[in-house]
Formats: sequence, structure tokens, C-alpha cells
Amino acid sequence: MTAGPQQARDLLEAGAQLAMKTYLSPVPVVFGVTGHALAMGAILSSTADYRVGAEGSFKLGLNEWASACRCPASPSSWCATA
Repeated sequence: MTAGPQQARDLLEAGAQLAMKTYLSPVPVVFGVTGHALAMGAILSSTADYRVGAEGSFKLGLNEWASACRCPASPSSWCATA
């Protein structure tokens, strides 16, 4: 994310495409979450049909919600129903 604005946009676009691919997958998707899942990690884990988490005091969430930032509709709805 520190390489520059265009690289940050490219990284965000790649993450969004992966999230959509996972969310729309015709076969069940299982994610193993072995630690913290913040930002795109939380969005990706919310698109899976099943999530298996490691035991521990890990954080899962969107910093954008905690700080009342606006979030695109799709990720918000995925997280609300996960």
C-alpha cells in the first residue's frame, strides 16, 4: 500500500475481485482463519460459506465500521449476514 496511489487502487481492485469470486462461487467455500482478519481479511472471510477460526484472542472486523466511515454496499451486506 505504500508503493503509490495506483498500486493501492490495483491492490484494492484485486481484493474486491477475489471477494466477488468467492461470494459468487457455485461450490461451497471454506476459509481457515488462523489469526487477525481486519479490513479485506474480514471482508474475504465474510464471503465464505463456512469459516474455521483458530483459538485465540484474535480480532475480526472492519475498522471502517468502528470509525463510522462509509463502506461500499456489498461488503457491508456480506459482513452483516456472515
